[in-house]
Amino acid sequence: MKCNFLLIDGFSLLFRMFFGLPAKIRGKNNQLIHGIVGFTGTLLKTISYFEPEKVLVVFDSELGSFRQQLDSNYKANRIKDWSSLSEDMNPFIQLPDLKKVLDYLSIKHCEIENVEADDVLSEYARRYNNENKIVIVSTDSDLLQLVNENVYVYYPKGKSSVLYDEKEVDKKYNLKPALIADMKAIVGDKSDNILGVPGIGIKTAQKLFNKHGNLSSIYDNINDIENDRIKKKLLDYKEEVFLNLKLIKLNRKVDLKYNLEELKLSKDFSQYKTMQVLKDVGLT
Repeated sequence: MKCNFLLIDGFSLLFRMFFGLPAKIRGKNNQLIHGIVGFTGTLLKTISYFEPEKVLVVFDSELGSFRQQLDSNYKANRIKDWSSLSEDMNPFIQLPDLKKVLDYLSIKHCEIENVEADDVLSEYARRYNNENKIVIVSTDSDLLQLVNENVYVYYPKGKSSVLYDEKEVDKKYNLKPALIADMKAIVGDKSDNILGVPGIGIKTAQKLFNKHGNLSSIYDNINDIENDRIKKKLLDYKEEVFLNLKLIKLNRKVDLKYNLEELKLSKDFSQYKTMQVLKDVGLT
């Protein structure tokens, strides 16, 4: 499938490559470069597969986002200080050289202060999906809420790669993409340290949404829920559920760094091979 616009969740891909590949590939200065090798190879293959006209790689801001101000527990389970970790456990060590690779390929990249990559990706998708077929490369399930007839999420997993359209999201979650954030607000998201309603899992949440619609409708019709235990749990945790929704929902307007014209590819990517690119950049 061809797309007009390819958006890449930079840290999602870098982390997947860094921790998914053996930490054995070293550059000419004996520095580990396995994350860069995996990222570059996946990037080139993805561009070859989707043949986009425009590409952007988005990284998270180092300063966090408004979500930490809403809830201090948000992502509190994440490592705070990577600098104390060894080279084979710290993907950020490879980030400056990865950006050199992107610059060599003339692929724009950005991070926006106090804004998560998800919000930037969401704003690009929201603003430009009417005129473009957009593919977002990420394994972050939060981004599935953005899927519609013109927006897809691509999980790059080799032969097990999945391109999520509306049907694939429904197949996996038995929900429409627009309800992914509502569902996570109830069941939580361990990866972001968001606690859901105790005792209510995905299957129960699916039944609630399939019967009542979205989260607001569930609470508007709370007395129609026949199971007293579930009703009580939802009422007891109502405040937490709607806070969760604010943390998970991707609907924040962001001042974007680049317009579409600036993101157009200017090179023939069929000429590039991963290791040759790294050699040209001076990494091998």
